[in-house]
Amino acid sequence: MRPYRTLFIAFALAKSLLGFGPQAPAAQSSTQEVVGTLRDVKGAELTIQTSDGQTVHVDATVAIREHHSAPLVLGHAISARGTYDKKGILHANTILRAKDSSGTGPSKQ
Repeated sequence: MRPYRTLFIAFALAKSLLGFGPQAPAAQSSTQEVVGTLRDVKGAELTIQTSDGQTVHVDATVAIREHHSAPLVLGHAISARGTYDKKGILHANTILRAKDSSGTGPSKQ
């Protein structure tokens, strides 16, 4: 075997063992939590707007089926916990009420 090839293989092996180089994406199975204002409900599909203005789509099928969902009220804050799929949809296994912050909740006229 040529010396440069041996060196390349040794470097590549050390790199992978020591964790240098591109990292694998974070596991999709880790539980995430999103807190925000409930903006839309279509069956088990929820739309939450976070305090920084991001829109998060939530599939609440499991949370509802397992009775791990608080009553949902449009315009009020909720917390959804679950895992994201490859499309960026949060599959919630728990949905709780959250405290409305100023600026959330229905407008009072």
